[in-house]
Amino acid sequence: QRVLTDYRVEEIADYLRESPKNILPGAIIVAADADYVSAHVDGANVFIDVRDDTRDFKTKLEELFGAFTTRISSEELASADINFSSSLNDTFNLGTPFLVDYSTTTGLTSIGTRTPDISTEDFEVTFSGFGIINHDNNTIKHTSNSSGIYITNPDGTVYQKGIMKLRSEKGNDTATAEYESIGYQANKEIVLDNGIILFNSSIPKGELSFLNNTMAVYKDKIEGGLNITTIAWQWK
Repeated sequence: QRVLTDYRVEEIADYLRESPKNILPGAIIVAADADYVSAHVDGANVFIDVRDDTRDFKTKLEELFGAFTTRISSEELASADINFSSSLNDTFNLGTPFLVDYSTTTGLTSIGTRTPDISTEDFEVTFSGFGIINHDNNTIKHTSNSSGIYITNPDGTVYQKGIMKLRSEKGNDTATAEYESIGYQANKEIVLDNGIILFNSSIPKGELSFLNNTMAVYKDKIEGGLNITTIAWQWK
C-alpha cells in the first residue's frame, strides 16, 4: 500500500486513460449480520438486500462477545482477562460454553433482612436480556425474561433460585430454564456465582427443542447489582 498523494492520483488517471482494458484490481468488503442480509434472483441478475439494523453499537458488541466466548475454553477466556473465577471451589473445566446471556435488573423487591448482623437484604428480582446459544454448528439468538430470589446467607454467601424464559429471536419458539446457584461477594461491586440450569422447551420440534431435558452448569457475574453476564456449559 502506498500513500494516495495528488501525484499518484494523476498517475492512476493517466494509466486508466491509456486503454479501457487498463483496470485497477480491488475489492469492497461489506460486513453484515446474516439475519439482515438476503439475496434474490431476477432473470440473469442477482440482487443482495441489506436491511436496516436498528441495534446500537453496545448491543452489537455484546452479541459479538457472546458468540466469541462460546467458542473458547475457560483457559482461553482467562488469557483474555475474561475471568469468572470465584473465591469458592471453582476447579471444573467443561471446555467451550454453549450459552451466553446478558441481562439487566428490571425489578427489585425486598423480602426482609433475616440476620441483624448482615446489612444486605433478601430480594425478589426480575431481569431481562438477550444472548446466543450455539447448537449443532448453528448460532441462535434469544431474548430472556427471568424472575427469582436473591438471598444473602449468614456466612456472606449468596443463594439464588428462579426461572428464566428464553425466546428465539425469530419468535417461533420458547424454552423455560430453572436455575439455582450459590456465590460470593467478590468485591463491593461484583458478585460471582456458580450453579445449574435445567431446560425444557415448549414446542417438540421447535427451534429450541434441543434444550428439552437439558442440564447445564453456569457462572454468573453480577456487576453493581444491575448488569448480569451468564455463561453456561451443557452437561453431557
